[in-house]
Amino acid sequence: MPSVGDTLSLGALGNAVDANANNTTQTALAKDGAGSPGTLTRLSDFHVASITGPIISDTTPNEGQSYTITVNFGTYGSKFISRIASLTSNFVWQEVSNTSKYTLIISSDYTAGCTMSSVSSNQSCTIKCKFNDGFNDHATNWGTFINESFTIQNLGGGSGGGKSDIRLKENIDFIGYSKSNIPIYEFNYIGKPERYQGTMAQDLLNMNLGDAVVLDNDGYFNVLYNKIDVEFKQLEIA
Repeated sequence: MPSVGDTLSLGALGNAVDANANNTTQTALAKDGAGSPGTLTRLSDFHVASITGPIISDTTPNEGQSYTITVNFGTYGSKFISRIASLTSNFVWQEVSNTSKYTLIISSDYTAGCTMSSVSSNQSCTIKCKFNDGFNDHATNWGTFINESFTIQNLGGGSGGGKSDIRLKENIDFIGYSKSNIPIYEFNYIGKPERYQGTMAQDLLNMNLGDAVVLDNDGYFNVLYNKIDVEFKQLEIA
């Protein structure tokens, strides 16, 4: 429910739900606000207390994958999501940093898609979003850009190498050897469902193939797959 002192304007509500183009046009609470004449409707049904997003579904997304970014809300009324948060016009999304490394895809509501590009090393990126519906200007963070940062994970190939440190992987299955006798495995990165095929940096070091291994700034080993006869690839999940 709104707090004491909050101002809820019927005209502003008409603008927020896209029934009117401004905050002063005559607005019918049920017909325009709720979209259903003759129904019991309260201004508090469209209220929201705070904005706490955007939040990406994974702050360490894998290169080449798509993820969802969602604006989160505090306490809100029963018609807020369907009538206000569902409108693109109430949000401003912007790419902030390292913008060539991802594509932000604006949805029709309070979510956006984000597709990660292929990267040769881990890349830190930032996007931001502002909720500005003209009605809930009492809400915490209303009309304020909120940043969300994430680091795209380099997984394979490229001059920077791919993440092939055994310490980063789980559910590891040995499947055979390459022509040069390098072990090949199927695995997923810890906490992530996608399955990959490749080798382990530690195996290469044990085989005196250190020229195909580099130590990244995070303390984990990368493999330079362009120097060995093992292909790094993502597997189709049946």
